[in-house]
Amino acid sequence: MGNKNSIRQANSNLTNAREAVREFYKGVEQPDMELVLFFLSVVMIEGTITFVLFKKQMRTTV
Repeated sequence: MGNKNSIRQANSNLTNAREAVREFYKGVEQPDMELVLFFLSVVMIEGTITFVLFKKQMRTTV
């Protein structure tokens, strides 16, 4: 990594999995990324994103 400015943080409060992943990815995307670490907290309420949808969208976005 070399440069401490290369560490980025992002979050999303969107309930649509596709939109949430895109928002998160835009926040952390940079050239030559080597590692992305994220924490996901989901409240299991009908209509909110679920881990399965989030995971699927992460795979298709990246």
